[in-house]
Amino acid sequence: MKVLSVIQPWASLIVLGRKHFETRSFPTHYRGELAIHASKGFPRDCKLITHREPYARLLDDVSILPLGAVLGIVRLIGVTEIASGGRTTAEKIGAVDEVAVLAIAEDEADLNRVRVNSRAAVTFAITRDEHGVGDFSPYRYAWELEVVERFEKPIPAKGNRGLWDWSRP
Repeated sequence: MKVLSVIQPWASLIVLGRKHFETRSFPTHYRGELAIHASKGFPRDCKLITHREPYARLLDDVSILPLGAVLGIVRLIGVTEIASGGRTTAEKIGAVDEVAVLAIAEDEADLNRVRVNSRAAVTFAITRDEHGVGDFSPYRYAWELEVVERFEKPIPAKGNRGLWDWSRP
């Protein structure tokens, strides 16, 4: 199974189903099930943001964020490039499903209104909370995820960069 290592608190937000897009500096051709691994390192600045909004509200308990373990499985549905103008290499080689203009909605109920009112050919609409927990800058890629399984007990594993292979014990 493919795995993506993610620093806390983002790894937990993903498997809790509170972060639907993992933003990366690179696209991927891969689609399908993907295990989410919480990196062993937890930098000080990342610890500090867990006490700020929207993190504090979205996380269950910031004192127990697992490190160095696989937390669950998600499905990578698609990859959207945040519009930067012009056609990019990722779009040309087919590593992204679409290139879209970012629009921010107040909440889930507001998403459709934002999409309809956009003047862009393709609008990538996300909630304010989603925007608050990701880097949706131009030239970045939003990997759309849906939770398949959250492990009751995280499975210790040594992480890696990029997508890597793992066998569930």
